[in-house]
Formats: sequence, C-alpha cells, structure tokens
Amino acid sequence: MKKSIAILAFGAFALNANAQDNSLEAGKILFAGSVGFSTGSSESEVTSGGTTVNEEGPTTTNMNLLPSVQYFLSSNLSVGLGVGFGNTKISSEEDIDDTKIESTTTISQISLAPMVTYYKGLGNDKFGLTISAMLPLGFGGVKSEIKSGSTTVTDESKLNSISFNIQPGLYYFPTKKVMLTANIGNIFSFSRDTQKEDLTGGGTSTDSDTSIEILNLNTRGGVGTGLSFGASFFF
Repeated sequence: MKKSIAILAFGAFALNANAQDNSLEAGKILFAGSVGFSTGSSESEVTSGGTTVNEEGPTTTNMNLLPSVQYFLSSNLSVGLGVGFGNTKISSEEDIDDTKIESTTTISQISLAPMVTYYKGLGNDKFGLTISAMLPLGFGGVKSEIKSGSTTVTDESKLNSISFNIQPGLYYFPTKKVMLTANIGNIFSFSRDTQKEDLTGGGTSTDSDTSIEILNLNTRGGVGTGLSFGASFFF
C-alpha cells in the first residue's frame, strides 16, 4: 500500500513582444518559473506463522525548481528551454539485533530541459488542451549515508541522466492576460541514469538504469513528470 502527498505550485511570468490582445500569438515570449514538492512513503504486510506485521518502507521527498523561457512560433506552438534544480531524499530506518540502522540517500541535480508545447483550443479562446514534450539532461551527484549506532559510513558518486517525457495538460484563460494550466502524468516517458563512483583502490565503477513508461498517471516525479498546476501572466 502506497501513501503519497504531492504538492506542486507553478508561478509564471510572461513578456509580450508586440503588446497585442491575443495571449497566444506568434512572436510572443514567455518567461516561466515552477517550484514543486512531493513526499511519499510505502507500507507492506509480512505474514509468518500466522502472524502479520506491518513494515514501513523508505520515505521519499522530492523538491525541484524549473525557470524557463518559451517562444511562440505560432498561436498554438511554442519552443523553450528550462533550467531545473532538483533534490531528492530517500530515508529509511530499521532495527537489526537491537541496533538502529538509519539509511539516507540524497540526489542533487541541475537539468537543462529543451521543450516544445502544442496548444489546442476547445470551442473558444479560453479553454483548451496542451501536449508538452521535454528532454531534460541532468548533471549532479548521489550521497549515501548509513548510520549504525555511533558509526556512519558515507559514499558519494556522480550522476548523469537523460530523459524524454510527453505530458498532457489543460489550459484556461480567466482573462486575456492570465492563463491557468494543469498537467498530470505522462503519455510516454523514457529515462536513463548513469552513476559513476571512484573506487578507493583506483578505477571507476559505473552503474546504469533505464526505464520506459506508457500512460503513467503518477503524481510524483522530476522535471516534466507528475502532477503540476501553473499560472502564466501576459502583459
């Protein structure tokens, strides 16, 4: 059984190059900023000899910031570039032979995220659908700490990642100058993480992980994934 809370708040600022009334027009420039937060934990049931014990899994906390700039090629298509700052913390605790073991893994990354967004109005100029494609390239590191009693063991490694996400969404114009947006999950998502660690005796250890997801309506994730809400201001 998984329990999760996801809160993502988006703030966006826009600059209209031509000072026209229509908010979605060719030649307009959109400066946007996003901040996200999510936390989740898991719980499992283990039955042995007729006895059932609930065991808590790791707790994951994710925070990210994504300022971006977008340029409208037409009234329904924009291209842009975002710079993401992300931090993920995974922590767990367990008792082994009356000794408390605490494990913490912290992942910090900076991402460059080229993006393309398509807008499709539904019946009028106020409401419509969006499809966003994003290619985040991440650079950062992983720090792991295991604390057993008074002893702490620390391990650090470098992390590079590349991903591709296609995300659906909705937009709504309460006024000509304000656009509200909502996105959830991914139509398609690909990611590949490469972790490199320098060995004590010399040399490097490399570990790679690749994942592909289709129609994943999750509420947690990094740049270009999960649940998000936004507001853009045109002036």
